Amino acid sequence: MKIPQRYLRLAFFALLTVLFSFSYGQTFDAHWWNGRGYLMDFRTTPPTITCNLVSDGAFEATSSWSDPETGDLLFYADLGTIRDNTGALYNNGNNINTNATRTQMAVAMPVPGTNLNQVYLLHGDGSNEDQNGTAYYSIIDVSTKTVISKNNLLQNNTSEAFYGTNNGALCGAWVATIANDTGSCVTNCAASIMLWQVDISNPLSAARANNPDITTSIPVNLPSRGERASIRFSKQNDIVAIAIEGGGIFYASFNANTGAIGSWTHVPRTTSNLTSTGYSLEFSPDGTRIFYGHDVSSSTNAVGWRSSLYMHIIGSNTSIEIEDESLGSWAGVQLGPDNMLYLSDANDGDVYFLENPNTVTSAADAIFNFLDISSYATCDNSDRQGYNFTQQVVFFASCLQDTDNDGLYDETDIDDDNDGILDIIESEGDIDGDNIPNLLDLDSDGDGIPDNVEAQLTSSYISPIVGVNADTDNNGLNDAYESSPGAGEGLIPVNTDGLDNPDYLDLDSDNADDNDTIEAGITLSNNDADADGLDNSVDTSTDYTDPGGTIDNPLSGSIQLPDSNGDANSGGDVDFRDPIIPNIDPNDIDGDGLINSLDFDDDNDGILDTQELCGTNPVTSATTNSTIEVTIITDNYPGETTWTLTAPSGQIASGGVYGSAGTTYSQTINTTETGIFTFTIFDSFGDGICCSYGIGSYNVVLNNSSSVATGGNFGSSESTNFEITPVDFDSFTCLSDDPNGDEDNDSILNYLDADFASANGSVLNSNGVVAILDTDGDGIIDSMDVDSDGDGCPDALEASGSFGYIDINSNFELTGGVDTNGVPTVATSSGQAPTPETTDNTIRLGCANTVITNRRITIRVIK
Repeated sequence: MKIPQRYLRLAFFALLTVLFSFSYGQTFDAHWWNGRGYLMDFRTTPPTITCNLVSDGAFEATSSWSDPETGDLLFYADLGTIRDNTGALYNNGNNINTNATRTQMAVAMPVPGTNLNQVYLLHGDGSNEDQNGTAYYSIIDVSTKTVISKNNLLQNNTSEAFYGTNNGALCGAWVATIANDTGSCVTNCAASIMLWQVDISNPLSAARANNPDITTSIPVNLPSRGERASIRFSKQNDIVAIAIEGGGIFYASFNANTGAIGSWTHVPRTTSNLTSTGYSLEFSPDGTRIFYGHDVSSSTNAVGWRSSLYMHIIGSNTSIEIEDESLGSWAGVQLGPDNMLYLSDANDGDVYFLENPNTVTSAADAIFNFLDISSYATCDNSDRQGYNFTQQVVFFASCLQDTDNDGLYDETDIDDDNDGILDIIESEGDIDGDNIPNLLDLDSDGDGIPDNVEAQLTSSYISPIVGVNADTDNNGLNDAYESSPGAGEGLIPVNTDGLDNPDYLDLDSDNADDNDTIEAGITLSNNDADADGLDNSVDTSTDYTDPGGTIDNPLSGSIQLPDSNGDANSGGDVDFRDPIIPNIDPNDIDGDGLINSLDFDDDNDGILDTQELCGTNPVTSATTNSTIEVTIITDNYPGETTWTLTAPSGQIASGGVYGSAGTTYSQTINTTETGIFTFTIFDSFGDGICCSYGIGSYNVVLNNSSSVATGGNFGSSESTNFEITPVDFDSFTCLSDDPNGDEDNDSILNYLDADFASANGSVLNSNGVVAILDTDGDGIIDSMDVDSDGDGCPDALEASGSFGYIDINSNFELTGGVDTNGVPTVATSSGQAPTPETTDNTIRLGCANTVITNRRITIRVIK
């Protein structure tokens, strides 16, 4: 046996790092609480000990629970109380039925299906082995620090054994206890190990009290009805072992999927004697060995509370004493999260552990080390151990996953597949039947267009942030898809056709022409090598790091989606979202020969655009008043510089020559003319005004806002043309500009521009147009929409003109031609007035139900 000498704490840390370097993942069992007053934190190597939390004095096993991502302590259970990481009681966190000297007093495990927000505490009462115990469960909500339900009966007439393990591939647990078979028995009681399967569809409940799923007899009677006993399962979950005081230690095969227990094997103490008692036991990490203490005292041949530490290699015919009480007398043994075997010596100040539980064969090659509790800053010599360690059930290792490999379990990740759509929106459905639920599927409808692309508007696609700043708030959602880190909004999926499902779940997003796959020009391979739901033909990675695949931005990415009529940047869309109507110019939506910005009635429904959007008639006359400011900064030869300004009517202003070098001269010209203007500057020497002989320049500003001509480095002369446009007679009095214009000159039409929306007290709706201009939210503003309220009755028929179907064409426009302003002649130049029925979703009496196909969207009317 190798026993290190005691050494200073810093030296101990350094040596231990060399002796057993391990990588411990921060999980639920990152902390162990001992009711005698100390906490072990396994996030450090070796564990750090602190003694500054409230102790309620449990002498045997307690329980604790840590955050699955950070490992931070969330609560600990100690003799009938639940306390947080500061020692404060949880709400309703007292009077938990238990007992200070119960072998397996408290076990914590998550409640399946609660996203780790709730935890079961399995606990038992009963004092002394001659009294029946009772097994209970309580439910703890860690998010609100509240015990929401406590002391719920699970089983009567139990021993002190109460534990659990995972149920294999089923993402749940088996809860296990040992109970005597008849409540009337007092001594020499036949008993069984009882198992309850707990998963999302089978929570613990009142109906399951005294009603286990599986009951398997144990191979020895309990000497007393509430006997000291314990249960352990191997980490491989294929063996179960029990220790019965006055009965011995036994193990059997275990099927984690079915709960079936095989034949029991009685662990031998020597080649000629079987174990005759037991208290605490534990498996090695690899499941090949069982360690135990509390056997017959070597000196008195009587049952003792503590004893040497024994090891039995499963399948062998003896046990080996690997520590003979030279270091301590061992009661509790438990495997730590670091795969070291920790030993409890009641009332001693040193916590010993075995470093090589997988390989030890004898006392000679056992490697022990220890932690001196009193050497830690918050502890003193009064801090001592109890008889046993923290009990835990951590069963999620086999069923929790991190699908997108972002460092968050899917249970806590709000976007499991990294596509920008929240899991609560995508849900666990599987619309394309590929056996990948939508929330883990990068192409939920299987059309070859990634969900990340289909969930967003084509014109305002946002790429995910790549790298260390992708998710700075660590909630699982790429920061590109939330207003600020931690806000958690995610993408609101676009529904182009306004029908059935959003585009990412719709094989025909525009409900017209061909399906999305064909219209997007995609040829599917029908293979998905990495099982992320995205076809190999559009997948760029073997994981979830590139949710946009080869497409990404559909307008500017490496592979751009087809836009046959070229209208994606002018109010239309790419083909899979855009019904292709022949001979329709997106700039002249009604095809009457007048572009939208000059057309008084863009959709030829007879209602003037200003009436549809503002409820007013257009301005019929106006005067254009403009100011032109010319600023000259002279060079070293101001007498060489002159300029002229010419309007459509001829020259209207001039300037120069100038008298002072390096001087600023300004001149303002007022005009009511419109059309093309020309500013020309001259230098008589032919060297311009910059930059050989001084730094001169010129600047021409229109209406105090736009610079229309600027420069200085030229030869003999330089001319610049600019235009002054007339006041738009088709004036929208309720808006800052014509929706078909471009108020801020950013190449985005006003009705598609978020800036224009904001300037007019609105926002873009889910289909990307200014919300206040689109009554039915279908992505077509009312002035272009032949059915503004989407009720199936054309606006041309619901307005005041008393027109009928005989008066409209197949595009639901009034027939008979238009006047010079684009207004149907049958409606006269003043147009027909809108009525409440045009915008209130009430179908005009006598208007037949129909299917209306707009130029960007198809609306089906339910009959």
